[in-house]
Amino acid sequence: MRTLSTTAALVAILTGSVALAQDTLVGIWEHADEDEDGTYLTRLELAADGIARVTSSSIVRGEFFGDVEPNPFPDPVTISFAGAGTWSAEAGQLNLGLTERDLRVDGDPFAEALYLLATALALSLAGELEIPDEDLPVFMATIQAALRQELDEEEMLDQVMPTMDSIPYELMGDELHLDDGDGGTEVWTRVQATAVVSVNWADIKAGHPER
Repeated sequence: MRTLSTTAALVAILTGSVALAQDTLVGIWEHADEDEDGTYLTRLELAADGIARVTSSSIVRGEFFGDVEPNPFPDPVTISFAGAGTWSAEAGQLNLGLTERDLRVDGDPFAEALYLLATALALSLAGELEIPDEDLPVFMATIQAALRQELDEEEMLDQVMPTMDSIPYELMGDELHLDDGDGGTEVWTRVQATAVVSVNWADIKAGHPER
C-alpha cells in the first residue's frame, strides 16, 4: 500500500506541475523586432482549453522583389502568417501543433501573389529575350512552374511556422523567454487580454477570402 501511495503522490505532483505550467502560460504574448529591411510583429495566443493561435506580420521595405519590372508589389509590402492548432507545456518545453496555416503577401493568398510575381517576371524576361507573342503562354507557364518550385509555400511555412514544434522556454514574470533555435533567446511580453480582441481561425479566413 505504501508503494502505491508513493506512486500516486508522484503522479499527482507531476500532473500538478504540468497543469501549473499550462496555467502560467495561458494568455497572449507578443514579440516585436525591427531591422533595416522592415518591422516584424508576432502574436501567440495560448488558451486555457489548449487551443493555440499564432499570427505574424512583417512589413518589409526596400521594394520586395525589386529586381522585377514592373514590380507587382508595393513598397513596403506586408507578409503575414497565421496558424491555429493546439499547445501544451511541460518540463520547460512549449509544444505547439499547428494543424492550419496560412501565408499571404499584401493580403492576397500566396498562390495569387506568386502568380502576379511570375507574370511580371515572365513579361520582363520576354521583352529582354525577344520571345515571340505566340510563344509567350508557354514561356509564362515555364516561369510560373520554376517559381512554384523555388518558392514552395509549404517549405516557407515550415521555416516560419512548423506544424509541430517543441521550444525550450523560461517564464520570468510577464516575460516569456523562448529559444530562437539559433543559440539565442527571444523575449515575448504578455499582452493584457482586455486590450486585445481574440481572433480565431474562422475570422482570419473570413477576413481574407480566396480570390
